[in-house]
Amino acid sequence: MCIGFIKILFAIVFALFCFQYGRQISFETHMNIYETLLTASGILFGVFGLWVSILYPGILEKSLNESGKKEKVSDISQEADRLLRPMFESLLLFLIMIAIKFIAPFIRELDMASEYRLFIKGISASIASVIFVPLIISIFQAVGQTEAFQSRVTRNAVSSDMKHGFMSGIRRKNK
Repeated sequence: MCIGFIKILFAIVFALFCFQYGRQISFETHMNIYETLLTASGILFGVFGLWVSILYPGILEKSLNESGKKEKVSDISQEADRLLRPMFESLLLFLIMIAIKFIAPFIRELDMASEYRLFIKGISASIASVIFVPLIISIFQAVGQTEAFQSRVTRNAVSSDMKHGFMSGIRRKNK
């Protein structure tokens, strides 16, 4: 609860900061920021898709099989949700940025007073900041999943060594 509040508070303060200083940034710089965010969210979508499809190939099938049961939600369904939520979020951010990159040139060509133009540039910078925060959170989730996978691989390797004898890979040469 407290961490969620801190994230929201940070996002609001960051959006206000970007609104204030984003009004002074050129249109091309705004588009470069959106291009960077677009690229990062596309990469994250690919990374999360890779995690789901290669590292956890059976988890979606197991989760779907459990969804028809009337029992309590199991660890498998929670694991699938944990894996798919960041992938969905990065896809949603990707779609938002595509829409913004499409609409922005049309807005730029509108004939409006300079104070409205500055306001729209501030709004654009705030939107970019609101996209940036969940993108960073998704990156931390990817790091967490990488660490969890590394721990699982290490645990399985140790377990395998214990089953087959400690240091079983070392062979002695016969003399």
